[in-house]
Amino acid sequence: MSQIYNIYCDESCHLENDHMPVMVLGAIWCSLDKTRKINEQVREIKNSHGIKPDFEIKWKKVSPAKKQFYKDITLLFWKRESNA
Repeated sequence: MSQIYNIYCDESCHLENDHMPVMVLGAIWCSLDKTRKINEQVREIKNSHGIKPDFEIKWKKVSPAKKQFYKDITLLFWKRESNA
């Protein structure tokens, strides 16, 4: 039996447009059946930090004011990985 996975990818920049000498590609994946639960957990973390539901989580937005928010998001995925 095969399983369906969602893969979310992003790049650090657009070399030609940003004039950067390097680019990083990152990805995270989860099985389709866990997508809704993870989305709910991210929404709960945003809510607990007073962050709007449509706030786009980006590492360039990390600031002292959002430090604990980003720690909590990171921990969510580290905990999920260890419980996979």
